[in-house]
Amino acid sequence: MLDIDLDIANMEELCLSRLRTQSKLEGERLVVVLFGPPGSGKSAIASALLREMAHKYSVYVEDYKSNEHLDSALLGEMAAPAESQRWFLEKYSSFLRRADLKKIVILDQDPLAVPLVYGRKFFDEKLMSAAEYKQHIIDALDLESQIDFLSGRRIKIYIKSEFDTLLQRCSSKEFATREWLGNIFGRFEEKFKGAHHVIVENNDVTLENLFETVSSLVEMHSSD
Repeated sequence: MLDIDLDIANMEELCLSRLRTQSKLEGERLVVVLFGPPGSGKSAIASALLREMAHKYSVYVEDYKSNEHLDSALLGEMAAPAESQRWFLEKYSSFLRRADLKKIVILDQDPLAVPLVYGRKFFDEKLMSAAEYKQHIIDALDLESQIDFLSGRRIKIYIKSEFDTLLQRCSSKEFATREWLGNIFGRFEEKFKGAHHVIVENNDVTLENLFETVSSLVEMHSSD
């Protein structure tokens, strides 16, 4: 008999449904979500957009190094994974509360990747309890509602790279072993299939060219 938690299955299905459904709200305000696994280049692009286009864009750049719970979470210490995951969601929420909503909002990573990819991995490894994981999903869905409230439209850009390229770019991250990154890469490929509006390939591409491609896409969608 399969050991399936129907509450979790239903909650994850709700998240997946949101991932694969474009926002139907109409309005002038645009939220652009850059997403992909570690090493895809999304943070580098977001940082470049913040540096070069701060007069037009309000940009959230994920800074995982400032997460004081992350190292303990990756070591599997008690309660640390739930605290670490909560930290990521709270950083999004804090940014959204103070963002200049007159500007185009850029998010570095899809907020639903936090529970569906990373949280689920901790749960599968029994480093998060079922209750902690359920609450994590609820918190992520609350954040989605917060984004819906401020967003007229949401455009998702998947920054796609080959696995070996990701592995090379993540070589300075001690936790990003081939096994760990392979697991995360596979979860992105599974969970986010069909969840994007645009794919941008980032293998043998300079940051300058990538910046130009993404900023052109943002401008194109902002004028729709």
